[in-house]
Amino acid sequence: WRKMKILPLVNIFQNGFEVWETRQPTPDEIIKNIQAKLPINEIHQEIKTQLIQTIQTPEDAIKYCLEKNGYCNTFENFIDDELKKSPTIQQWLSLMPITIPPNLLQYKTNYPEFDPSGVQEEIALINCYLSTNQQLIRAGEIDLWNIGESLVTNTPLSTSFCPQIALRNVNHGAKAYNYGRIDIMLINVVDSSTHVFFYNPKQEMGHEKEVLVSAGAKLTLKKRTVLKNEHTVHKYDPTQTPSEQSKNVPVYLVEINLE
Repeated sequence: WRKMKILPLVNIFQNGFEVWETRQPTPDEIIKNIQAKLPINEIHQEIKTQLIQTIQTPEDAIKYCLEKNGYCNTFENFIDDELKKSPTIQQWLSLMPITIPPNLLQYKTNYPEFDPSGVQEEIALINCYLSTNQQLIRAGEIDLWNIGESLVTNTPLSTSFCPQIALRNVNHGAKAYNYGRIDIMLINVVDSSTHVFFYNPKQEMGHEKEVLVSAGAKLTLKKRTVLKNEHTVHKYDPTQTPSEQSKNVPVYLVEINLE
């Protein structure tokens, strides 16, 4: 029997991400920046004029990323910085193996070609669990429609700290187009009974900020809300004219409890 290792709670938005109205710098301001020997990327930096909102919850972050269609470099840099400087994330990493175990690496780099039982064994061996109230994000489709309805996963569940990554993943490869909707899942841990693995953000494909939840997790629907009735998604098919097809799909915020 090995002592279970509980990963301490990480709230990536506790310091808040500020969304500002901005304007282009004037020629005089650009000259001043050059004279001040500012780094080249800061010389033409937009000037903040008014604070629009401060994002402090995953729900706000999800809505903001949807507005930006999953592309806002400033927001992604904010999450990267928060992960880098978080002492809690350092604790998480200290409980993970230094090198990614082979099956977990295969899952990360060659998905969907991976060995499910190998992944399961390696996650179980690491023996780490999430804290109650830890929140993570995933986008895809989940067939839970009635409050209290649940399912048990039979494959690993890929989740992220970043709604932007989740949204980009579901748009990739025409997944959202084929699903006919986007379910952005806000996953809340209610009981630490499922093993997880955290991919080091500094290692291969770490930009996905991924927490992999082992198969056998129980997911229960807490709430389903329409975020957007019509969101444009695309599909590329060289056999058709035009080769890029697009359509509008609904986007749901799906709040889920994980056990």
